[in-house]
Amino acid sequence: MKRFAITLVAMLTVVMAILPPAEALVWKDPAASAVYTYHVTVNYGLSLTEMIRAGRYDWVDPNITSDNFPINGKGTKEVALELVHFNRYINSSEEVIRELGKKGLRPATIVELLAFSAKYTDVMRQSTIAALGSVWLSLDGRRRVPSIWGGRGLGLGLDSFESGWNGEYRFLAVRK
Repeated sequence: MKRFAITLVAMLTVVMAILPPAEALVWKDPAASAVYTYHVTVNYGLSLTEMIRAGRYDWVDPNITSDNFPINGKGTKEVALELVHFNRYINSSEEVIRELGKKGLRPATIVELLAFSAKYTDVMRQSTIAALGSVWLSLDGRRRVPSIWGGRGLGLGLDSFESGWNGEYRFLAVRK
């Protein structure tokens, strides 16, 4: 009986580790997509390098620099971020932005993505999360957006704004 109780506690511990924090469990539109709300403090006084350091990434795309992604804002700001999972393939970033707009949301910026990642590392490890509110035009003429992917490590990379998005992606957004 004691072994069963220990096994049950271990299983519950694993389940609790992969669930979003209780404050994030806000189910908004079950018919179309899953939306979870997370609260963060965005500190615009930090440099982009300091924000990246706070995320403890295993890999960072070398093109994610303050020249390519300047910080716009001052002081600190409390932000309620919504993590949207459409659970289907979406043809373009423009379509994602339109769908977010229908929900009264705008795409998150890189600063908001980094604040989210620094606070909710476990959530970041579960899937790839993109922030379509910060777009960089690369030297090859393609638009790139920041995204964070998890798994064995935690990476901060760039995805193509022009391509479609598979059903695994989540999009970080802010209520307008």
